[in-house]
Amino acid sequence: MPNVTKIANRLKVTRGAISRMAKKQISQGLVESYSLEGNKKEIYFRLTKKGEELFNEHKQRHKMWEKRDSEFFNKYSEDKLSEICTFFEEFNGYLGEQIKILSEEKR
Repeated sequence: MPNVTKIANRLKVTRGAISRMAKKQISQGLVESYSLEGNKKEIYFRLTKKGEELFNEHKQRHKMWEKRDSEFFNKYSEDKLSEICTFFEEFNGYLGEQIKILSEEKR
């Protein structure tokens, strides 16, 4: 059963961030909170009917996007895709270093 702590751990975000997201989704009628009979302290979440409909629509769109994108990626060999990934990983590391240098210069 999903509660704030389990969701936060799974998404690697703070419990406060999950609480804010849940509050917004509750106000939009997408999620509802509940507690178990013997434990009123622990709050759990579940999708409403509207939330389930949105989830299913999102899932369908993901399938559509994956099909569309796989057609594009299939034009490239595994070796070429691996080379592209290596480039982006190295470039991302380089940008991280540049950000670190800039933030140290501001001090």
